[in-house]
Amino acid sequence: MVRRIVERTRAKFNASVAEVADNDVLQRAVIGITVVGNSTSHVDSMIGRIGGFVEGLGVAPVTSIQTEVIPLGDDIGEREW
Repeated sequence: MVRRIVERTRAKFNASVAEVADNDVLQRAVIGITVVGNSTSHVDSMIGRIGGFVEGLGVAPVTSIQTEVIPLGDDIGEREW
């Protein structure tokens, strides 16, 4: 079940998708999805579309969706070599 969700979501959205917690619990799965984009609105839209897609698969009920947007500006993480 989890494998089907992960593989189909990866293929359709070209997103990074993995089971990230509760791997040994048969009644529950926690799936992490990462989307990278150049605008918050694009990322929010993609997460919404992915959530709808996963729910639409009908493989398992989606009980919760949590999102976190981590903005990176031009100065963050850059180094001069």
